Amino acid sequence: VTPGEVRLDDSNWSTGVSVAVAAVDDAFVDGDQACVVSTGPARSSGADYADMSVDDVTVTVEDDDTAGIAVAPVSLTVSEAGGSETFVITLSSEPEEPVIIPLSVESDECSVAQGEVTLDSSNWNTGVSVAVALVDDALVDGDQVCVVGTGAARSNGADYAGMTVEDVTLTVEDDDAAGIVIAPTTLTVREPEGSETLVVTLNSEPEGPVSIPLSVISDECSVTPGEVTLDKANWSTGVDVTVAAVDDEAEDGDQVCVVGIGAASSSGADYAGMTVEDVAVTVVDDDMAGIVVMPGQLSVGESEGSGAFVIALSSEPEGTVGILLSPSSDECSVAPGEVTLEKANWRTGESVAVAVQDDDVEDGDQECVVGIGPVTSSGTDYADVTVEDLVVTVVDDDVAGIVVAPTNLTLQEPGAS
Repeated sequence: VTPGEVRLDDSNWSTGVSVAVAAVDDAFVDGDQACVVSTGPARSSGADYADMSVDDVTVTVEDDDTAGIAVAPVSLTVSEAGGSETFVITLSSEPEEPVIIPLSVESDECSVAQGEVTLDSSNWNTGVSVAVALVDDALVDGDQVCVVGTGAARSNGADYAGMTVEDVTLTVEDDDAAGIVIAPTTLTVREPEGSETLVVTLNSEPEGPVSIPLSVISDECSVTPGEVTLDKANWSTGVDVTVAAVDDEAEDGDQVCVVGIGAASSSGADYAGMTVEDVAVTVVDDDMAGIVVMPGQLSVGESEGSGAFVIALSSEPEGTVGILLSPSSDECSVAPGEVTLEKANWRTGESVAVAVQDDDVEDGDQECVVGIGPVTSSGTDYADVTVEDLVVTVVDDDVAGIVVAPTNLTLQEPGAS
């Protein structure tokens, strides 16, 4: 209570003196408590109020603590190769006495280092971390479930004695499934001499050497080597395969060349006869004039402020190519307003910055079309080339809402506000 004494005289006897009563918070589950503010007899130099008694004030302090045991998280998904995971056990209130929670594991897929955890006044809110070690095996046995059982709490205090605790379920993902992996699954190579690399690996250590034949189903590309062999020494690191474009002088547009992945042969039953999808290779023709906009569509959030796209050519131009850029609305702007592409930069292209206009209106996502063109060129190959405009989606970051704060008030009679 503040202050410890009040003084009333001819200047404030009718307006009175405010006395602040503050609750003293604790972390115990002790129910609502009564606190009495004692008002002693009045002292005064005047006979009218000297020794007059005053009623005490009874304050009910409402308890905001509830006993509870929390486990977080209660479910985990971990690969066998992950090694370990952790969950934390905490209490929602300070316990009367130390609380002991037994732990057990109902599977051989995981283990816990401690058989129980103890929570008391020093760690009830920060909790105790429990490490769960995963037991890795070499079996192709699919995903397994390991349950860390949490027994009923033991405590000499009535608040937590016998309280049940939620078990923790770990899904242990098996990492031993047999499988052939080709990465990436699609490739793009460019005429005349462009090449890219595929990597062939296995998902698990094979019982015996695995041989996989490779071939091309087109004359647009080539593959080297024609066969890869994976064994205990290189199954996880894999073998590199080079896919190269075969150049031609025909203006035939982009072509698809398929790298055929044949059925595996192996002395082990785990990989013998296993197949995997072929790899589609896009061979970009270098003999066709075209303007490339990457990406073809662009989304920029109002809060982000800006984005970018790249304009390039699909073939080396005869001369300098100029491309004008113009936005269709004030929702966005571009810089520069014109890009110039020539023999030095036609393949890599030029980056164009798109700045979006941020407003405070909830007007939904807006579209700003960046007009691309007209195109000018000193050579005949790009003189009449056109390209679709770029649609920029300006993602609205405004949400209508009315805020009232606070949403609950407590007033003390007679005249508080």
